[in-house]
Amino acid sequence: MSEIITTEGVPLKVSLKRAERINKIRALVLVLPLTLFIIITFVIPIIAMLTRSIDDKQINTVLPKTFEIYKQWDRKQLPSEEMYATIFNEIMTADKRAIGKASTRMNYSKSGWKSLIKKSKRKFKKIKEGPYKEKMIAIDKKWGKMEYWLALGEMQEGFAILAIQDDHVVVKGQVNNPYHIAIFFERDAKEWSHEYLLDNSQTTPALTYSQWQTVDISDIYLDTLGNLHVILKDRITDKWLHYRKSNQDNNWSINTIDTLGNKWINWIKLIEIENEIYYTMYSWNDVLLMDSNSKKMINLDMGKNMLEGIYPYISSPRTGTSRESRFVDILLLNGSSNSYPDASNYYLKMSKDYLLQELLPIDNN
Repeated sequence: MSEIITTEGVPLKVSLKRAERINKIRALVLVLPLTLFIIITFVIPIIAMLTRSIDDKQINTVLPKTFEIYKQWDRKQLPSEEMYATIFNEIMTADKRAIGKASTRMNYSKSGWKSLIKKSKRKFKKIKEGPYKEKMIAIDKKWGKMEYWLALGEMQEGFAILAIQDDHVVVKGQVNNPYHIAIFFERDAKEWSHEYLLDNSQTTPALTYSQWQTVDISDIYLDTLGNLHVILKDRITDKWLHYRKSNQDNNWSINTIDTLGNKWINWIKLIEIENEIYYTMYSWNDVLLMDSNSKKMINLDMGKNMLEGIYPYISSPRTGTSRESRFVDILLLNGSSNSYPDASNYYLKMSKDYLLQELLPIDNN
């Protein structure tokens, strides 16, 4: 059978393939502008946002020497003359565009940083020599406010606490996800490091597949003084653990949290009032508050069966509630599968003054 030839003298099969290729190129040309638009306006900003959420390279690049000195600051009183002089010099020598981006990031941690940097960079030109501390505060009183300096600590390092999920394990045809390890990750200006906080991977429940989760991660918190706190539950020992590490110490202290006989606690979250740490505890439908020092506990009246399967979110200085606020803001999500998806969620706003009054140490005299 002879090959079919087109009027142009080209085999029909070749002509069809050429036409198909041209159609594909035309389709690609038509789709390309939309694809580029989506990448530029959606994908790139989202990636940039996610990157900035765990990586503060911009500000660490602009103020590297300041953060080196910052690590030695006790955060109990205003920084030394040395830190004032260092941040003065780094602001004055920084690239205008770079300092602009850094100040935007700083403003996320404490509103007012962006305008302070912009104003200071302009007026710092009047300062010819030290001492810098008094002169900077004279230019803008914000340089003399602790809350601005404390907010810098939230940008100094990145950290995260993760329950490591092993590759899924299939037992008797069922797929399971084991959680037996908690690892703390931390980043300084140069690199990430990690350390194991709890490893139950070699315990009998883990090795025999009799228990798929032996580690619960409940909270990670950076307090006003720069101390890190991590709350875990070790299901092997059935204990809640409070890990602490100061900003000048490489070692963790570990304390067992006494829940005062409340065995059904599912979450423990930290709140900070006047530089003191307090526990908020959540069972299936109860909210309890406890002073970590005096061990005094109060049970909030949430209404009978108003909320089931509580899943708490606490707004902190990192996530929206300023340190100056006289209230603690907590979102209580209804996690009961029986109520999903029509369950009611609640916003709990508590006065810090009320909590301090209720959690006063018990006088045994």
